[in-house]
Amino acid sequence: VNFTKTTAIKGAGDTEYTFNLSMNITVLELPATSGQCGDTMNWSFDKDSYTLTISGTGDMYTITAESDGTYSNTPGWWMLPVKHIVVAEGVETLSKYAFGQADMGYYKLVESIQLPSTLKAIPDAFVFSENLKTLSVPEGITELGGWIIGNPGSSFGDLDALYLPSTLTKLDAATVILAGISEGSKIEMTPVFPTIYFAGTQEQWDTVE
Repeated sequence: VNFTKTTAIKGAGDTEYTFNLSMNITVLELPATSGQCGDTMNWSFDKDSYTLTISGTGDMYTITAESDGTYSNTPGWWMLPVKHIVVAEGVETLSKYAFGQADMGYYKLVESIQLPSTLKAIPDAFVFSENLKTLSVPEGITELGGWIIGNPGSSFGDLDALYLPSTLTKLDAATVILAGISEGSKIEMTPVFPTIYFAGTQEQWDTVE
């Protein structure tokens, strides 16, 4: 954008001076606060409470990590300061990377996650957050494996409690530990969660693989 201004300067007599000013103006498009994230699934973001709500039925669109380090089919909420996540009843699957990956910024803001009983499984690379203090895995989930809720070097040491369902039958050790410093072939493992709560009986817990 160019501006031209002609003006008289005090003390310069009748002489007028013309000034040309150029500036660059960048127009930023504000991110959407709602959209579709599955054939029968939608999302919305409340700016006052910083809450992301995912509702509907069925499966979420798949988010894919590309070989060049980018992600395809990324959801609109990746651009928003999400602090609270509510996944409503009816949602059956969440995509891997649904709530970001360790190299993203906003994931650190997440403070709470509410999951539905209709959820069939918790995806790998679920969420990484320093501010998430508790996580409740809903009844119906039978297996937790891989780096679902943490990864080597993640900051889940700040999580105070993990609540596991009575339906759990398999728990990968890597899910509830944080890989520490590797010295040669030795890797020191430090527990991520100071407290784990299991909704079933002692007998059920003893059979969890």
